[in-house]
Amino acid sequence: MFAHELLASKLAVIYPGVQIISEEDYKSSVERASEYWIIDPIDGTLSWVNGFRGFVSQGALIKDEKPIFSVVYAPYFERMYNAVEGYGLFINDNKFKVSAKGDELTLIDNTPKPHGITRLVYNKISATNYIESGSLGLKCCLIADRTADVFIKNVIVRDWDIAPAWLMLQEAGCKISLFDGSEYLFTGNIEKNGIIVCSDEILYERVIQVVE
Repeated sequence: MFAHELLASKLAVIYPGVQIISEEDYKSSVERASEYWIIDPIDGTLSWVNGFRGFVSQGALIKDEKPIFSVVYAPYFERMYNAVEGYGLFINDNKFKVSAKGDELTLIDNTPKPHGITRLVYNKISATNYIESGSLGLKCCLIADRTADVFIKNVIVRDWDIAPAWLMLQEAGCKISLFDGSEYLFTGNIEKNGIIVCSDEILYERVIQVVE
């Protein structure tokens, strides 16, 4: 709540009159304005509480149902991701450029070893590496910067979990969809039924075939 109050008060000064939707101040009946901030003061709360490093503070400015600016900050790693629509992904103020990588594939999730749908995909696409990380936003950012290649979740996610990293993924040339393969839209219910995130379109097609 302290993090929420701090972020909300600062945003209200810098962007007066712009609606703020926060995980810590969410009302199920909220109506989204044409322009609003959506913030997750601490994404990966359990990681933070239990002394693990995979947590972030994050937010996105959404206009006409699409993120146009976003920030994800991982304090433990001193790593700041931010993106502006049409201008690319930046990491600690340096513009990210996709570089060629080898054939090894890395999956990421929040358990010590891959399990469930992650384990199935891991085996089916012959992945060789696995990373454990807590925050949904951070896991998506680690796809964007090519630390990992696939993140898949067949449980409820919420727009404040995904919106900031969604723009990072778009600007980095990655692919994200809902678990059923449909487009992730920032309309309707805040809650969405799972996601698939891949470092490129070709890999995404392989993963979606496994899911289907």
